[in-house]
Amino acid sequence: MANYFVDSTTGSDTDNGTTMDLAWATLKHALEASGLSAGDWVWVRRIHVEYSGSPTSDIAPIYSGTPEDPIRVVGWPRNTFSITSATWTNGSTTVDLILPASMDREKHCGRYVTAPDGRDYLITKITDTNTFLIDREYAGATVNGPSGAATIKADEDYSTAQAIDDSGWTITKATYNADADDLPCIDFKDTAYQLYVYQDNCFGFFNLEFRDSTDDNGCFSLRISKQAFLRGCLFHQDNNDPLVNASGGGVLFIERCILEGNSTGTAQQGLSLTQGAIVRLKDVAIYSMGKFGIMLYQGCSAFAEGLNLGVEGANGDAGINLYSGGRLIGRDVKIDDTGGTVDFALGDSFSYAQIENYNRILGAHKTFTPQGEITKKDVVSGSGDPQKRSGGADSVVELLYNLSDTSNELPAPIAEWTPEVLTHEFEATTDSKSYRYYVQSQAALTAAQMWIECEYVAGYDDTSEYHIKTVQSDEAISVRSGTTDWSQYLEVTGIQPAVASKVRIRLKCRYQHATNKIFVDPKVVIS
Repeated sequence: MANYFVDSTTGSDTDNGTTMDLAWATLKHALEASGLSAGDWVWVRRIHVEYSGSPTSDIAPIYSGTPEDPIRVVGWPRNTFSITSATWTNGSTTVDLILPASMDREKHCGRYVTAPDGRDYLITKITDTNTFLIDREYAGATVNGPSGAATIKADEDYSTAQAIDDSGWTITKATYNADADDLPCIDFKDTAYQLYVYQDNCFGFFNLEFRDSTDDNGCFSLRISKQAFLRGCLFHQDNNDPLVNASGGGVLFIERCILEGNSTGTAQQGLSLTQGAIVRLKDVAIYSMGKFGIMLYQGCSAFAEGLNLGVEGANGDAGINLYSGGRLIGRDVKIDDTGGTVDFALGDSFSYAQIENYNRILGAHKTFTPQGEITKKDVVSGSGDPQKRSGGADSVVELLYNLSDTSNELPAPIAEWTPEVLTHEFEATTDSKSYRYYVQSQAALTAAQMWIECEYVAGYDDTSEYHIKTVQSDEAISVRSGTTDWSQYLEVTGIQPAVASKVRIRLKCRYQHATNKIFVDPKVVIS
């Protein structure tokens, strides 16, 4: 492992980059012509600006790290920043400083702040020099003045940077530490160039700012590469193009990053994934994009924890666009619905977004499908719509399959491929049993519009010689008589495995209507 340095103010690409005195002048040289090896660290001075004039080509790394020893490109880490007096309001995402502190996007946005309640929040937007937004509502008691003191945390690699031995150097850590807490800036200046990682694995880019590329794939693009990391980075786009792209099976991790557009353009997207790419998002805000916050296309997957889409500034068409098998699985994902929540392409039956604690509300779970929405809804006895079934679960599954595009519905001959609403799995004996879901519906449903599908081992000789049988319920559902009417159900009977094994039941639905809802008690009744 070696340390290298990049500094556009004092560096030269003819030097060897091994000390701050001999820093390289450009990241382009560091990533394309310096001979980096797995485990190397490239430290970029905070006042670094990548281009003195207009770019003339991509920044295209040619090296690879390993999972154990990635190559890290790190904007010189910042120390803690103290907020001495502020108002933190319970239930609010806005923090107002009492004493002027010159809050600044480059210095403070995208950083964690330890609030008066002792919890860490992500600063997602600086609205003026004395006001900022946090990623979720403040959970502590309202405090004001000195009681509202807080600390913006140091960047993750701060201690590692301070441990570098600079004895004998003329330009030292003290020089780098004395710079303003800005981020090194890679400004593509409205040209069709980008930082393009192609078939290079295990790269990390930390504490950097990327701006304004007109490349069709944005400021940062990853293709056919594994394990690239973006952490503590700011992205801004004034052009009608994406900010971050991954494709061709690339695997990308994004943490503590802010992606911001200027609310214009039909191709302006925060994150665009195509051709089987995968992204893991943690504590990220994407807002003010002209089109979509996130687009997942051609079998791409996003796994998100702590994600704001359009919250700090509405995204134009929708927070998420899913196309050709794209999927998002998330927890604590908040989507502002000014422009729309989840958008599906025509004829796409298998894309979905499944979110736990939707809109950062504990226990509020929601699934978006091309047919409509599936929502967890708490119920109680004696009130509400619907009311709790006697002996039933404390929450129901509410289906509103209200999307008017019927091209998303699978043809009748392959109805069994309809995506499931619920799935339950049981360890069963060889006894004969029945499995039942109770249902309320605002519309009459045929057995072909909603049913249970059950799989079990119907024939068995040994572990490699067995037969799986699938049976389907045949009940029709009538319009409910009221919010307490749980008299109707779907059921499969006579399920008798040939050997003790798993029984799996799936609830499926093909009914679509603009307003009619269906409610399912998810507590399976076994008899």
